[in-house]
Amino acid sequence: MKRSIIHALIYALTFPVKFLERCIEYYLLAIHGALHFFVHRRIPKIKSGRFNDILFMIKTCRAYYSDPKRIFVTDKLLAKTYISARVGEQYIVPTLLEIADHNSLKNAAGKDFGQQVVIKPSHSCGKILIRRRIAVDDKPILSAWLNENYFDHSLEYYYRNLKPRIIVEPLVFGTISPSDYKFFCKDGNVVMIQVDIDRHTNHVRALYQKDWTKHNFSIGYPFNPAQISAPDNLAEMIEVAEILSNGFDYLRVDMYSNNVEVKVGELTNCHGNALEKIVSTNGSSLSDEVKFFGL
Repeated sequence: MKRSIIHALIYALTFPVKFLERCIEYYLLAIHGALHFFVHRRIPKIKSGRFNDILFMIKTCRAYYSDPKRIFVTDKLLAKTYISARVGEQYIVPTLLEIADHNSLKNAAGKDFGQQVVIKPSHSCGKILIRRRIAVDDKPILSAWLNENYFDHSLEYYYRNLKPRIIVEPLVFGTISPSDYKFFCKDGNVVMIQVDIDRHTNHVRALYQKDWTKHNFSIGYPFNPAQISAPDNLAEMIEVAEILSNGFDYLRVDMYSNNVEVKVGELTNCHGNALEKIVSTNGSSLSDEVKFFGL
């Protein structure tokens, strides 16, 4: 009898929280659906197999966004633990410094690394500083990063409960713009490879099959008509991507190569927040034609 009363009390106390959580989920689903319709001009249909519809499912379906493994690899610092354990420490970009709170930021101000480094938040996306030292003028930016919850901007659940941290890394292969490749994987198999050119000037993009046959479309950015040579260590990169993505229905593995070494940059659950249009060689939309599982 007492146990039943206790269970009833627990349910009564937790029900409002669970109800509110479910209301938030439906509210976010409505927002994501509206954004998807605005960009792609159609309602997402999961069974369609379309590229962005699959991504829409991954970012809005609880079975995916609440997966502890997906949340773990979203954090750029924690992802290094996963990468190191699966393929080896030689594939990660080392962390020179971790700034976990405002006090450690205060202590890091003025620190000279003796070389140019990359400073970025591990709990966010699309933000970097390239510096030799952490200047006093950088503190407001870095402090804002520590105060940010990227979920508030992207509405991607993976980011919602990540611990705010800033990490400092050396430049990959000693250059500001190393050659980077993004491997789209399904069930541990590479199905597409993305190559970006002139990211900071005239950004164009090319997509390749696993055997480096070029696709006649792009995603999000103009199609790059030039033929790009495959990296000399493509086979190694494919092997690494397939090991890291094994156990995920879908995962994008971002890597760098200088034709000798391979470094894994990060692991991405939802490419472009499912909002990048698929475009043809002349810029027209292909969103209704290209299917992710049949690229």
